[in-house]
Amino acid sequence: MARNVARRMAICVTVAAASCGCGAMALAADALPPVTAASPALPGEPVVAPASAPVPAPAPLAAPAAAPRPLGAAEGARYMRHLTRELRMLVRDTPIGVETLRNDRLRLRIPANWLFRSDAPTLRADALVRLDALARALAAAAGARTTLEISGHSDSLGARELNAAFTLRRAEALRAYFAGNGVAESRMQVSGLGESRLLEKVEDTPAARQRNRRIEIEIRPLRPSRRAAS
Repeated sequence: MARNVARRMAICVTVAAASCGCGAMALAADALPPVTAASPALPGEPVVAPASAPVPAPAPLAAPAAAPRPLGAAEGARYMRHLTRELRMLVRDTPIGVETLRNDRLRLRIPANWLFRSDAPTLRADALVRLDALARALAAAAGARTTLEISGHSDSLGARELNAAFTLRRAEALRAYFAGNGVAESRMQVSGLGESRLLEKVEDTPAARQRNRRIEIEIRPLRPSRRAAS
């Protein structure tokens, strides 16, 4: 009797499956969760790691700019003569003075009030335009093989220590402007000399005091280091 019951149940299951058709099978398939790379593998199946995106190769570093080549004695003299002529033409309509010195050096003398407002250590807005051509000339090939010593100077009014600190800040402001416009910072040195080098020893007029308030830029040819020369 048990055997007959089991046979009847098998027949009922077969008929029910046939009557449901593929729709029931599709429904059962749809109910299964999708299998993805992140889904846990079934027992006995290998675990497949998700594919990782390729790592882009690092961009090549730009080659550093070549350092200016030092000047020998004869070449340095020619180079500085050419630079002096160029700078004289450049500043001919400005109050900047150009003075030649010994050992192929030259000096630019700039009135402080042409660059700075009274009692201010920062450059005036119009000074940025005024200095543009000079910065480009010193950064170009015709001026790049030089070193610059930028010094600030004051009159004798006020405390000596304050004058030295104040003129140093002005010299640093000019160096920062040049560095931001193509002149290598390694070429420049700054100092605040205050009232230690007065052009007018007797400051009995406003004009005399104004002449003492200035920025000077001493330009020297780039020479080989002692180690390289030896």
